[in-house]
Amino acid sequence: MKSAFQSLKVQKTLLWSVKILVFVFVLYYFTVGLRSISTQDIEGLKLRDLNYALFALLLVPLNWGIEFVKWLLIAKSVGTSFSMRKLGASLFAGISTGIITPNRIGNFIGRVIYFDYKERALLTLGTLYGNLAQFVATVFFGLVGLYFTSNTAVGFQLGDWLLGFVFFAVVSAIILYFVFPFVPLRRINVFKRRLNTLLIFQKSSKRTFLLLFFLSGVRYLVFILQFTLLLIAFGAKYSHELIYSLYVLYFASTLTPNLIMGKLVVRETIGLVVLAGVVSNPMIILTASLSLWVINLGIPSLIGLFFVVQSKRGVL
Repeated sequence: MKSAFQSLKVQKTLLWSVKILVFVFVLYYFTVGLRSISTQDIEGLKLRDLNYALFALLLVPLNWGIEFVKWLLIAKSVGTSFSMRKLGASLFAGISTGIITPNRIGNFIGRVIYFDYKERALLTLGTLYGNLAQFVATVFFGLVGLYFTSNTAVGFQLGDWLLGFVFFAVVSAIILYFVFPFVPLRRINVFKRRLNTLLIFQKSSKRTFLLLFFLSGVRYLVFILQFTLLLIAFGAKYSHELIYSLYVLYFASTLTPNLIMGKLVVRETIGLVVLAGVVSNPMIILTASLSLWVINLGIPSLIGLFFVVQSKRGVL
């Protein structure tokens, strides 16, 4: 038992070491990207069409409204008792706890503190499964983007080892998401301790996995539309290549580990590389990406902080 615990501790340490290394690597290239920006690029940055920016802002309620529907679907499917007010508060609380955790995986923390202890395990599984649905949707569109940009200046070459990692991560996620509802869990010994909880959740996932995936795909397209609108608002030209490049951007940033702040800096760094062939001014990329972060995550996370403080259940 002791050796197993030590092995687990070593694995966690190694994982965090890799994440820190990647984060430092990203920060380095972000700094290099900033240094490449000229005074002419800065002077050329203007908000050229306010209407596009306002439209992107108006899509924020739709973005989080879709996530609310996913959360509602999860809560209903596992038989949780709730009110719409509590469900909304828990959603915003999850935004705040998610933004301070790697890859926003900690959004379940803020969500479940509004519910009884006996309900938290199923809701945690549901939240993680919903996150996986969003990941699979991102992967799907990312592969489409890679296909259409592979022979253009927009695409980028992957090394063999990185290609192998991407392939493994993508295939594993897709298999886990679509196969889990039908896996014979009773036959897998490792799940025996939590078998009852897993069986209840598995039964609910059979009813929701297709709808969750569909909603995640729609929400993903809202992300893309918002980013496109902000890029055009600051002077970028619309093209099919721009859309496919954004698919690749989200795909690459999703697969890149980060520490905090919901992919802040990571997406901007990758954007400077991936969008360089379709957006001439790098300041447009940075400004649009940071604006998207503020309206989609920054402001909602501040609202969510209020609901975290207001929660009278549990502690973070």
